[in-house]
Amino acid sequence: MIEAGLISGTEKVNRYSRFVIVHRLTLAGHEFLANAKNGTLWTKAKKLAGHLALSAFSAVLKESAVKLCISQL
Repeated sequence: MIEAGLISGTEKVNRYSRFVIVHRLTLAGHEFLANAKNGTLWTKAKKLAGHLALSAFSAVLKESAVKLCISQL
């Protein structure tokens, strides 16, 4: 959300986890929430995110399969 510009915050990493301390919601974050309240826009965004997530998952799965095949050689 920091990279998307929706919040400002600080990323922290330790040996066991990675987390974010949120400082504030940005103007873009407020606009995102306002748009999320609009059911039509939110439905379209969820559909787009679902397609993107499936695409990303497919790419990761393909890469993992290739690495597994190479390791078996």
